[in-house]
Amino acid sequence: MALDNLIDIEFTDQELNDLDAHLDGIQAIIKNKVVQLTAKESQRYGRLGNERENWATMIHTDSKTANTIVPSFVDTKSWDRDVKAREQLGPRASKLADISRQVTDTYRLLGFDIYQTCGSIYQNARYLSTQNAPGSKAYYDKWKVQFETKDSGGDDDTPTQP
Repeated sequence: MALDNLIDIEFTDQELNDLDAHLDGIQAIIKNKVVQLTAKESQRYGRLGNERENWATMIHTDSKTANTIVPSFVDTKSWDRDVKAREQLGPRASKLADISRQVTDTYRLLGFDIYQTCGSIYQNARYLSTQNAPGSKAYYDKWKVQFETKDSGGDDDTPTQP
């Protein structure tokens, strides 16, 4: 099994402390201003996509000059705050989504690298156990449980991609 290290990074203690401090700062700022929807709620409330956003912007803008068409039950001050807050959050939501995607992708590659390295070490222990190398059988027996299946009763102990 060829060992390709897809990513090789390190963080200093200072970088991790700074990262944690910035994340804590973001959480402190948004603490009482954001919500987290369940999957069902996300589906229920949908998303204001480009076409609908353009339509909503047009209505919001036009209603400023034709305020007689706005029903009396609409709280225009609250509506204005919603529009402003959404405009303010838009670029930040995009930036956070990009950061989250990059961190998640990096985390995934690190996991892949770790699993591939473990697979190489496991395969070597497997081979060494057949050669009666000292200590190798104990490790092989300990590690092979990862690949034993209850259905077949046997063991297919070839690591596959995570």
